[in-house]
Amino acid sequence: MIRDIKKAFQTTEAYAVYAACMYEPTYEKFIQKTTPMLADPNTRVYGFFQGELLLGIIAVHRTGGDTAEIKGIAVRETHRRRRIGSGLIAYAMQHERLKALSAETDDDGVLFYRHCGFETEAFVKTFDGMPCRRYRCILGAKQ
Repeated sequence: MIRDIKKAFQTTEAYAVYAACMYEPTYEKFIQKTTPMLADPNTRVYGFFQGELLLGIIAVHRTGGDTAEIKGIAVRETHRRRRIGSGLIAYAMQHERLKALSAETDDDGVLFYRHCGFETEAFVKTFDGMPCRRYRCILGAKQ
C-alpha cells in the first residue's frame, strides 16, 4: 500500500530507508535535506508499506504544470528487486497526473532508472572540487 508520509517523513524509520539514496548519510544530514522538502508545498513524499513496515520512499517536487523531479527514491535493501521502486514511480506519475518525471543519479542508480523506462544522459558535475559522472534521467515528455 502506498500512502502520503510527508507529515511523518522525519522519523528514524524513514531515515533507515531514505539513507540509501543519500551520500554519506547521517540522521543530521537527513534532517537538513528533508526540512526544506517538508516546508515546500510543491513537494510530495510517498511511502510504500507492507502492513505497517515502511519499505520504500519517493519524494517528488513539482517543477511546473504536469512535470516533476524525483528528489529521492529508496527501497529497503532487503526488499529491492521486487518492483517497489518502479511502483512508487508509477504511483507518483498517476497520482500527481504527471506527463514527465526527471531525476539525477550516479553510476549506482542509472540502471534502475533505465529499467523503469527513463532516458538517460551522462554529464559531469563537480562536488567538493572533484568531477563526478552524473546522469539526467527523463521519463515521459522532454522537460
